[in-house]
Amino acid sequence: MDGLRQILCLMTLLGYNLIVMHVLSHTEGDLKICEEIIQKQLNKHVNGVWFLFFKGRLELTKGNLDLSEEFYKRSWKSQDLWPQFHHICYWELVWVHCLKTEWKEALQYCSLLLEKSKWSKCLYSYQKAVIMCMMKNELTRDQKLEIDNLMREVPKCKQRIAGKSLPMEKFAVKRAERYFNQNHNLVIPVIELMFLWNLFKVLKNFSVASDIYKVIEKALRDLNASTRPTKYDVDNKALALLLQGACLRHMGSPLQALERLETVISMQKDLVEDHYLVPYAIVELALVEWQNGNKEKAILALEDAK
Repeated sequence: MDGLRQILCLMTLLGYNLIVMHVLSHTEGDLKICEEIIQKQLNKHVNGVWFLFFKGRLELTKGNLDLSEEFYKRSWKSQDLWPQFHHICYWELVWVHCLKTEWKEALQYCSLLLEKSKWSKCLYSYQKAVIMCMMKNELTRDQKLEIDNLMREVPKCKQRIAGKSLPMEKFAVKRAERYFNQNHNLVIPVIELMFLWNLFKVLKNFSVASDIYKVIEKALRDLNASTRPTKYDVDNKALALLLQGACLRHMGSPLQALERLETVISMQKDLVEDHYLVPYAIVELALVEWQNGNKEKAILALEDAK
């Protein structure tokens, strides 16, 4: 019962339910069995690096961000033999702090990733730049120049693996180009990344959701109040409305979510560049309909998204 195969099986179960299901599915994994496995293993192995990590991931999935941060830090500090594992914890801590809208703390971990990890300099450069964008009003002139330099590095660091580019790196390159084409500005880029990494599932915790919702709401107000029209105005507004609709879905406000998502879909012909927003909005709309019990409408919407 306590052999190597058991540990490997438990870690596979935890990885599937807490990471694969969370990132690639619209439903949750079996959190109850994860809780049981983790508690039992931590009773045996108090400083077990993987089980501390999965405990952090479990609390993140449940929206308990302070607890999640605590266990990620304990996992990271429990060993020094495998520095690459520290990088995994840094990555998770970036998003924990972003979900808490603690941009300075998120920036610290993103800087560590850029300095120490070789996995994706392209993505790390973009993420550091966009986190800095979220607190642009607090930055010095030199820090604003650093954002520009980071954005210039993004396309230079793009990798090709087996002749193919990584989808998220391609996205980062496109957004870096947009930053310069849009007068050194992007609209709530960190919230957009959270959405693309499927982190909005954490927003079922209302206290977490309300902070993110306020950021999106402010961005929409700023867009509507802007007196300097640009060719990307429709794209930017559609992005903010999609994020607002997705946020409202997770907050349990289906009617308001549908209103925002339908508005995004109606803007399809006016989009200049961000054509991906419409299929994402259709999928979000389908999920709202499914949650409301309108399964036929949901299936029809998903057929449209294809």
